[in-house]
Amino acid sequence: MRMIKSAHEIALMQLANQVTLAAYEAVHRAIKDGMTQRQVEDLVAAAYGQLGFPGEASVEVGEYSAFPTARHPADNSRRLRHHGR
Repeated sequence: MRMIKSAHEIALMQLANQVTLAAYEAVHRAIKDGMTQRQVEDLVAAAYGQLGFPGEASVEVGEYSAFPTARHPADNSRRLRHHGR
C-alpha cells in the first residue's frame, strides 16, 4: 500500500467507508435477539446489496468471537443475545 494516494483513490476509500458504515448501521437496527450468526451475515450482504455494492462479514459470537478460526464453517447456528439492554 502506497503512503501517498491520489485524489481518486481517496474518494474511493471515502465511498467504501460511507457504504460500510451505512450497511452496518442498517444491520444494527435490524438485529434481533435469537438471530443466528448466519442470519446476521445474510443481513450484512442484503444491506450492501441495497446500497448497490457487494459485501459480506463474518459474524462470530460467544466463544467464537475470541477464536474465530476455531468455528467450523458449517456452524452458523449460534444465536445472538443482547446483554445490558
